[in-house]
Amino acid sequence: MTNSARQHTCCGLALFVGLVGCSSASTTLGARGSGVVQCAVTTPASPPAFKAIERLATTQSEVRILVYGQSISEQAWWSKTKAWLAQTYPSGNLVMEEHARGGCAAQCLIGHEPWTFDGKQYNRLPEDVFAWKPDLIIFHVYGDHIDYGYILKSFKEGCSAFDDYRTHDGKTIPQVRCTAAQRAMSAAYKAPEILIQNDFVVSDTPLDCPADPTPATWECFMNEKIIPKSVARYGYRLQDNFHDWPAHIRSRAVDPETLLQPDQTHLSEPIGTDLMFETTAPHLCYR
Repeated sequence: MTNSARQHTCCGLALFVGLVGCSSASTTLGARGSGVVQCAVTTPASPPAFKAIERLATTQSEVRILVYGQSISEQAWWSKTKAWLAQTYPSGNLVMEEHARGGCAAQCLIGHEPWTFDGKQYNRLPEDVFAWKPDLIIFHVYGDHIDYGYILKSFKEGCSAFDDYRTHDGKTIPQVRCTAAQRAMSAAYKAPEILIQNDFVVSDTPLDCPADPTPATWECFMNEKIIPKSVARYGYRLQDNFHDWPAHIRSRAVDPETLLQPDQTHLSEPIGTDLMFETTAPHLCYR
């Protein structure tokens, strides 16, 4: 597979299951089939809960959570997460939406390339993210590493993050920079908290990555180098599916093939999306 193909290809899924807890009561999703997810109140929070989740748990002020990315972010795990949050924090004022764009990798989201669905080339972040003014973003996307980095930068800085945009070979792309109208719609944007989901490994053994990965080993390059450095640089939080999921697959003796649709890219329903929900929920605990 070429580097370009890797940049556009979804890498699959792995597994995290078990009982984790939020608040003091167990919660279930009944017909949704996602099982029980609990936050263990006796376990010290490490790292501390997101401030947005603390407000959701302890106040009635509006908390806005945005799920963003491409087609995997559109799948049912996010609505299961929303239902679980509403049940776990019943007195909270949750507003949660998904603004993902299927088939739109990092270079599409920022306007480096057009979206195949509508053929249009422009920066999607202002209308998808900045204008909505989220308190917390749950984000995952595949694609070009330079463009990925600019997305993470923009979560902190808004439209101004794209003012110095250059491709890996120093080119400028006019469509990436925000227009005057986009800057106006983004004027009230304030940097939210960020949960970054890195890529899944559909295997019961970890990927064998070189010590200093390069684009020749794309999955290792992104998940061992680019994403961790960007998360640390901006002070975001990482949901480390790349390193953690093979151990969870082994511990549960799950056949990875059952977690994916026949296209070997998207999560199966319900088991795959249930497991993605169960992976995400522990990061949204308040203890």
